[in-house]
Amino acid sequence: MEEFITVTVVTAKLKKEVKDKFMELSAKAGVSEPSKDDFGRDAQYYIDLGIEPPAELKEGNAPQTMDIKKEDYDIIEKIGKVKPSVISFFVDNEDFGCTLYIDTDFTITVKETAEEVESKIKLLKDGVK
Repeated sequence: MEEFITVTVVTAKLKKEVKDKFMELSAKAGVSEPSKDDFGRDAQYYIDLGIEPPAELKEGNAPQTMDIKKEDYDIIEKIGKVKPSVISFFVDNEDFGCTLYIDTDFTITVKETAEEVESKIKLLKDGVK
């Protein structure tokens, strides 16, 4: 039976308050109606006539966007075990740790560096647990 190496799996989860804000913006985007002038005409009416719509009809029609930053995520670390035989290759990440490529179509980000993962695999192969 093949043995496993132990790694610290790192994932990011969007914070609840950020997720709630995103859901609120999404809900508003689905129900917004185009702005209309005093005569009940929207920007499309003017565009169809080949006329530049008034500025007040252009404003507010832009899609709502939300910038999501690193701080908007909770970093979660959990202990995991992986069979060395399923690791195709691994690459150090710029910020921390490395990414394990599992059978080339799945990745796992771990806290350990590539050198540390390589050392764990070598220790396992040499019979040290």
